[in-house]
Amino acid sequence: MDYQHLSDEELLKKSAQYDRQAFHVIYTRYARRLFDFACRKVVSEVAEEIVQDIFIRLWQKPDTAIDNLSAYLFAAVRYGWLNHFREELIKEKFIAYSLQQSQNECLQDENLIEELQQVVEQAMATLPEKTRVVFHLSRFEGLSHKEIAQQLSLSEKSVEYHISQALKQLRVSLRPFLQAVLLAIGLY
Repeated sequence: MDYQHLSDEELLKKSAQYDRQAFHVIYTRYARRLFDFACRKVVSEVAEEIVQDIFIRLWQKPDTAIDNLSAYLFAAVRYGWLNHFREELIKEKFIAYSLQQSQNECLQDENLIEELQQVVEQAMATLPEKTRVVFHLSRFEGLSHKEIAQQLSLSEKSVEYHISQALKQLRVSLRPFLQAVLLAIGLY
């Protein structure tokens, strides 16, 4: 039987019975035209996907109630465009939303850092002056215990003592802040 001379309706009926040759004729009859049509609105990779999806659906769920196969296929390409543009719009909105969330998180992080700096400064202000100076030289200036001892005319043991005292007081002072942060992020 020469399938090339069959009408679209006859090919569609045979294709609905999973006649591969009939489906192949439909494919060769329309695939290139549909691809060219799809390329008017989308890039070739997307056009290829749209056309492939149409033929996959046509093979997997054949519809013998289609009155005009050509009109059906070209309308399917238009719907393919719309779906593609809708998906792209959703992706763009998601990306914009994600960027906004990231910016908000960065701002929250910056606010949290500023707040932490204030809490640390307030806690350090409560330290005795010598302890505050020793701790500052150690933690903020990066000096070794030996260098601090030489600069302030103290023993290294004295420097260690002041640093340990500062750390104890800072832990106590910062505990409420850290608990609040952990509660806010759900880890406490």
